Amino acid sequence: MGMITLKEYAERLGKNPVVARQKAQRGTFQTARKIGRDWFIDEDEPYEDARIKTGDYIGFKYGYQYHKQRKAIKEAQLAAERAAAEAAALAAANDTQEDSDRLDAIVDYDGPLHRPGETPEEFMARLEEDGSTAE
Repeated sequence: MGMITLKEYAERLGKNPVVARQKAQRGTFQTARKIGRDWFIDEDEPYEDARIKTGDYIGFKYGYQYHKQRKAIKEAQLAAERAAAEAAALAAANDTQEDSDRLDAIVDYDGPLHRPGETPEEFMARLEEDGSTAE
C-alpha cells in the first residue's frame, strides 16, 4: 500500500495521465493527494469507469420517465407480436380440427354425413350399404 505518482499510476493501468489528473482534481479517487505540485495516489486504488454503458441515457433530454415509457411500450409491442405469432402457429396446427368442428356446426342436413377420417370411397360404400343416395 505504497503511494506512487499519478502519472506512474496511469501508465501502469494504460490510462491517459491527463484524464487521471482530472479525476483526482474532481475527487473521484479516494486516496489521491496533492503534495506541492505533484499528485500521489495509492497503488492499489481501483480505477473506476463511470461512463454509462447500458444505454439508459437515451432519451435524457426528454426526461427519464419518457425513456421508461417508450421502453415499456416497445416491450408491450414485442410481447403482442410474440403472442400473435404463437396464436398463428397454434391455429395452423389445429386448423384441420377447427375446420371439421366448424363444418359440423354449420351443416344443417338430415342426410348421411361424412365421418371424420373417412375416405370418399368408404363414404360411398357406406351409403350404398344403407340404401341412401348422396346428392
